[in-house]
Amino acid sequence: MTTAERARPWIERAGVEGVVALRPVSADTLVTNSPAQWVTNSYYSTLWGYYGYSWNAVYTPASSRRDTTIVIETLIFSVPLDKLLWGGVSTTTNPEQTPEFLRQLVDAAVKEMKKQGLVS
Repeated sequence: MTTAERARPWIERAGVEGVVALRPVSADTLVTNSPAQWVTNSYYSTLWGYYGYSWNAVYTPASSRRDTTIVIETLIFSVPLDKLLWGGVSTTTNPEQTPEFLRQLVDAAVKEMKKQGLVS
């Protein structure tokens, strides 16, 4: 149901007490690039110091890291009172599995509502 006018009668007839609404507010990606690096030791200062020790140098290739930060708004409404009971905003970085992230989000929201005395 795409409109409140269509959804409201159905939800009220069904006897729904409350609605939890989750909305993605933003998703931002930050890419961090690291240049290639040579790590050497003091043996490089002369040919004879280098001779035989050159395998002590380490090459680290260039790399990139991509971090995605997601912001989710959580709202809890009372249907009979037609009132917002609680709202919160959550942020996570690089969620690997959306279902697990959403379970953790709901658990954290319930914990916070209990802390505030909104639910028992």
